[in-house]
Amino acid sequence: MTRTTSIAFGPFRLDQDAVELWKGDGVVPLQPRPLAVLSYLAARPGEVVGRDELIAKVWEGTAVTKGVLKVAVRAIREAAQRFTRHARVSAMRTTTAAPRGTALHRLSFSAAR
Repeated sequence: MTRTTSIAFGPFRLDQDAVELWKGDGVVPLQPRPLAVLSYLAARPGEVVGRDELIAKVWEGTAVTKGVLKVAVRAIREAAQRFTRHARVSAMRTTTAAPRGTALHRLSFSAAR
């Protein structure tokens, strides 16, 4: 028997075996790289992940600019907001405490006000 690995957060469920994001009974359409970013962050709840680490893991072996991460995070936010009217998604936080202004990332969901 095959066991499905999934991570639930907010109203969503990330199926890591099928590599799909679900809300209820429906699949939330999300391109592969944003889905990989979401998967990497969701697998590390409560952790702060550095931008360089995230790029190295998700775009392993590929030369990319830092802008690709911004595009991926925007896609995650837009997908979540399309499917959840009452959620505010904050997938990227930047801290000035990081050395040389390094961006640090974490995934969080909270109720809209």
